[in-house]
Amino acid sequence: MARVAASPITPIGNTITLYSPEMLHYPHVVVTFSYFTDADGTDAPTPTAGTIALSTKYNGSQGYIAFSGSPIDCTTEGAYADSAGPSVSFKAEPTGITGATHYQMTVTGNKG
Repeated sequence: MARVAASPITPIGNTITLYSPEMLHYPHVVVTFSYFTDADGTDAPTPTAGTIALSTKYNGSQGYIAFSGSPIDCTTEGAYADSAGPSVSFKAEPTGITGATHYQMTVTGNKG
């Protein structure tokens, strides 16, 4: 069974930090992003440029470390990053994103 956590829809210029301690129980985690041209999330374009640096804080670690597959190319539809390990927090830092004004991070934890 999967567990899903999602951030609020956030302006592109802001970092998202998603604390999700329940992900400790899921050894495989996939992080995806959705992009929007409004704060309500009604229009979802694919950005024309930009990346998102993704990092995670593992259980017991003092700081964030780069996630496998980071940075994510925002122009690639369906791009994601994944990790094996008990993570408790996820941080997304966008750079140079055009074609969208807001974004949202979704973390899916899987048992297998």
